[in-house]
Amino acid sequence: RMSGRIEKMYVNYKYQKVAKGQKLFDLYSPELLTEQQNFIYLISNDAENHLIIKSSKQKLLLYGMTLNQINALASAKRANPVISIYSPADGIIQGTESMTKSTADLMPNSNITTEALTIKEGDYIAKNEIVFKLVNTDKVWGVFNVLPGYNSLIKINRPILISSEFVENKPITAQVNFIETQINQTERTNRIRVYLNNSSLKLPIGLRLQGIVKTNPTKAIWLEKEALVTIGNKKIAFIKMDNGFKAKEIKTGIEINDFIQIIDGISVEDTIAKNAQYLIDSESFIKTE
Repeated sequence: RMSGRIEKMYVNYKYQKVAKGQKLFDLYSPELLTEQQNFIYLISNDAENHLIIKSSKQKLLLYGMTLNQINALASAKRANPVISIYSPADGIIQGTESMTKSTADLMPNSNITTEALTIKEGDYIAKNEIVFKLVNTDKVWGVFNVLPGYNSLIKINRPILISSEFVENKPITAQVNFIETQINQTERTNRIRVYLNNSSLKLPIGLRLQGIVKTNPTKAIWLEKEALVTIGNKKIAFIKMDNGFKAKEIKTGIEINDFIQIIDGISVEDTIAKNAQYLIDSESFIKTE
């Protein structure tokens, strides 16, 4: 709201946690000095004009002074060219960039490192320039990457059990709140969001989380993974015939623990080799139908 020069910084890093009432920086501002002098003049020479004094006091509050600072100013009747600016709320320092990155962009990044603020002591700030923003972390998103092939199992409102090194012994029970429709280009996975009330959890922003989603049972043919062998981009099972085993290409779906879903290629009436690796060696050439 005012121009001036940063005399001293008390917070220096992005993502630094600050509390309401914590001192942020000391500012020299000719504008604020003038407003202080006007306020002192009014209370000293026109004390009965309560409306104008109230207006002047409100202007000082809007400039960033606290009630305690204004009361001390009224008592001492001496203006201070350097005023300490305090945090109006609890939050996390977001930084001084153009603010194009949203909180949502920051949350999925589990590799956030301590980074110095771009503004420093001795810098001048223009009127209405943003020194830095505070992000309120009482409500946060947990963002999870869904393994390829599992998207069809994830539904809105499904229970999810969340754990991390921060809450290792006390997992968080929540639910899936949003399923993103676009693939994450970096990791080539779909993502889901879980909305968390962080006022009690106190999870640090950027914390790496793990989630287990409880899904409905999937009716299908399931085989143990060892019954299949991968040849290039194919999965092969060996079906028992009258005179031995025949290699058959199998179309598979999702994998859960040591089992894999069979979509096409065999039926429940087929008998297959329990361990496909035993029927091949390094010199084998497998031909499928």
